Amino acid sequence: MDPRRAGRRAEGARAPQPTLADLAGLVDQVAQVGSTSVTLSARGRPGAVPPGAEVAAYRIVQEALTNVLKHARAKTVTVTVDWSGDELALTVPDDGRGPQRTDGKGHGIVGIRERAAGRRRWP
Repeated sequence: MDPRRAGRRAEGARAPQPTLADLAGLVDQVAQVGSTSVTLSARGRPGAVPPGAEVAAYRIVQEALTNVLKHARAKTVTVTVDWSGDELALTVPDDGRGPQRTDGKGHGIVGIRERAAGRRRWP
């Protein structure tokens, strides 16, 4: 299952947007797919996060996990949500090697960069 499709409803149906609280469910879904072990770790105390930033953070993790499953050939991956004051850091390291070659058709890293732009600090 492609993690980007996890939790989607029928086209046209309205559903609440995912938040950081939904990461545990995403990690559980990805852990059930294939042979990659996925864990979630959170450090620090969360501050107030605007709804748009919550969705962006969730989607960044979702895209990172998609990339791990599609390209990294990893056995383990850890999603870490690290709070420090008004900053949130997301890391998704894995033990995979990545693809030997790429077809250049994907936009995963570009999409992550676009979502993260301007959303590193919140008032």
